Amino acid sequence: MTNETASHGRRDDDGALIFQNDTGAQKSMGYMARVYPERSEVFLTIGPQHRNRRDVLHGGIIVTVMDSACGYACSRHAAEDAGIPFVTMSLTTNFIAPVAEGTIRAIARVTGGGYKTLFSEAEVRDEDNRLIATATGVFKRSN
Repeated sequence: MTNETASHGRRDDDGALIFQNDTGAQKSMGYMARVYPERSEVFLTIGPQHRNRRDVLHGGIIVTVMDSACGYACSRHAAEDAGIPFVTMSLTTNFIAPVAEGTIRAIARVTGGGYKTLFSEAEVRDEDNRLIATATGVFKRSN
């Protein structure tokens, strides 16, 4: 059960802000975000439209999911309703293992920064908790 208590996203029973169909990218790719005070989690169920020629999840989609998770973590770090937008200045990614099916989860945290610039890290894991990719990034407040 969710409550419409936040101005951006809806609040779930566990206190998470839920974002679905929040952006064009999110709508077209089909991922959803759960945003907590200390982290964000972005979930994507892999479909045929997400796979590359090797029939595994495309690396660009993995990066997009981590980038979004970091952005949500930064927005929540700056405001309780996660309503302050951040843009990516840089994102360094390491691919660890391929994944072809199931649901992936990107977990992101803010690791430092100030008012206008924040640092964040993310990792993607599959349903078996296997590490798929990691990223670190710099994000700039865009308002």
